Amino acid sequence: MFLFPFFLIAGIYCLVVHFRNENKAERSLTWPSVQGEIIENKVSRIIGDPDSEEFILKYSYEVQGVKHISKRVRWRFTRASDLKRFPLSTLVNVYYNPEKHSEALLERGPGDGEKGFFSLAVVCFIVCLFIWLFANFSYI
Repeated sequence: MFLFPFFLIAGIYCLVVHFRNENKAERSLTWPSVQGEIIENKVSRIIGDPDSEEFILKYSYEVQGVKHISKRVRWRFTRASDLKRFPLSTLVNVYYNPEKHSEALLERGPGDGEKGFFSLAVVCFIVCLFIWLFANFSYI
């Protein structure tokens, strides 16, 4: 029963992050755009795990005379296919948050596959349910 609060808090946290990201993704549909350039595009091995890869995609853009560098393609993780779609030195449309110019995306909106944190929250709540059932009905 001591794990119940951990999974409950983790589930609530995942729900909050999911809805926050979904809200930001929806708001990004109205963000203005500027032209930017892909400045880094590579696959890197994760230290300590030779079977894992990290996809690194960075782009630069300028808003009101201030240069920015960002790495967010969308509101989810960068994928290998993103590296193929955005080759090095390619000019791209960068959508930036008008309230915080350092926050930018290459693709606006929620997109597909945005349910990672929601799915994790569901798993946490199911684990909570099983912990509660086990604790309350283990004598049967």
